[in-house]
Amino acid sequence: IQGSDAGGHMKNLASLITLIPEVRNALHGSEIPLVAAGGIVDGRGLAAALVLGADGVAMGTRMVATHECASSDEIKRRITSSNDGGVNTLPTHIFDYLSPFEWGSDVFGR
Repeated sequence: IQGSDAGGHMKNLASLITLIPEVRNALHGSEIPLVAAGGIVDGRGLAAALVLGADGVAMGTRMVATHECASSDEIKRRITSSNDGGVNTLPTHIFDYLSPFEWGSDVFGR
C-alpha cells in the first residue's frame, strides 16, 4: 500500500499511519504480505511500518541517493540534505508528458 507521503503517482490521500492498520485488519487470516510505501527513508520509518502491521517496506526516492544510482551528485545532495518534511516537494505531471504510459486523471502527479 502507498501512503500520501509517497513521491510517485498516487490516488490515496491517507497516511500510512492509518492505512497500515486498516489493511492489516482487512487481511486478517490472509497470507498476502503487506508492503508499505511512501515517506519511508530510514530505519525509523521501517520500524514504524513494522509496528503498525506491515510485513516490509518499499522505498523509492530514498534509493535515488545511493551510490549505485546513476542520478547526478546534485540530485543526491538535494535528497539527502532535505529536511522540510516534503513541504517544498512540487507535484507535477511533467513526467507523464514525457512518458508513453497513461495515468488516469484521478492519479496525482509525482
